[in-house]
Amino acid sequence: MKVTPRLKEKLERAKAAGYKHIYSVVGAYGSTTYCIFHDVDSVLAKPNGYDYGCGRPAPAPGMWTGHPNTRQVECTDIGYTALFAMF
Repeated sequence: MKVTPRLKEKLERAKAAGYKHIYSVVGAYGSTTYCIFHDVDSVLAKPNGYDYGCGRPAPAPGMWTGHPNTRQVECTDIGYTALFAMF
């Protein structure tokens, strides 16, 4: 996904509300939903147009091994879709 002025505006509001990480869901296997986490400050520091990457891992045996999942989401994390819905 790319950094845009609108994304930065939403992230600034989320940061002011106490959020520290943004996450995007990248896939599911069985009953587990996997995601990628990004630090809000590091995304805000990137220039507009920068692709901060939220792709799925390449298909391979055990492709989700070691990948974070939604059970690791904390109260200081906000989902990408929730970011635009809330702010």
